[in-house]
Amino acid sequence: MIKINDKEFEIKVGYSAIVKFESETGKSIADLGKDPKISEVLKFYFCGIKAKDNKVTFEEFLDALDDDPTLMAEMQEEFTKTMNSFAAIGEEAKK
Repeated sequence: MIKINDKEFEIKVGYSAIVKFESETGKSIADLGKDPKISEVLKFYFCGIKAKDNKVTFEEFLDALDDDPTLMAEMQEEFTKTMNSFAAIGEEAKK
């Protein structure tokens, strides 16, 4: 959960966020693993919030990051957990 304008938002970094990111940017999620721009990473994290709640704007999200630098680390941790889960599912499917 992250706080934006005194409201808590869940970060849902899953398929919904991936689909939103790809449709909004025209880029594949795989592109984030190849020297991503910070704007792309932030857009993906924002899509993770939008996947659960559409009542926050990108500008509000950026302002929250400016106000609390620890939010970026929290989102990175959530992203890493999700990507590890996807990798484990992929490995299990290969068996």
